[in-house]
Amino acid sequence: MKTKILKLAKKSLQASFAKGRLEPALVSEQIKVIKKEYPSETLNLLRAYRKLLRAKLAKQTVLVESSLPLNQDLVADIEAEIKKKFGADKTVTFRTNETTLGGLRLKLGDDILDYSLAGKLNELKEAFSQHG
Repeated sequence: MKTKILKLAKKSLQASFAKGRLEPALVSEQIKVIKKEYPSETLNLLRAYRKLLRAKLAKQTVLVESSLPLNQDLVADIEAEIKKKFGADKTVTFRTNETTLGGLRLKLGDDILDYSLAGKLNELKEAFSQHG
């Protein structure tokens, strides 16, 4: 039964995107379809669908953290470079995080690219603790 639910959730996930972008109207439509066509499995199917949606969105969104707010020109340059490197379909969001300490930290799904001073200091700390 789990295989059937996962298969149906994947089908709903695919139907929620148009031209590689998540469409809220399509998500609403899929939720209605799930409720109507699978009443006995609605809860399990919606949970599986939500889990797949979150995973897919995490892979499509790049979070850029900096210790200070970035000016619009820098934001535009960073966004252009990210889209060039990771794909034009990526959504780029910016957030200030005081712990980033000089530089940037990028998060794409489960991957973190740390170009911050704090990240470099942590790398040095780990290197010294392995040799000490």
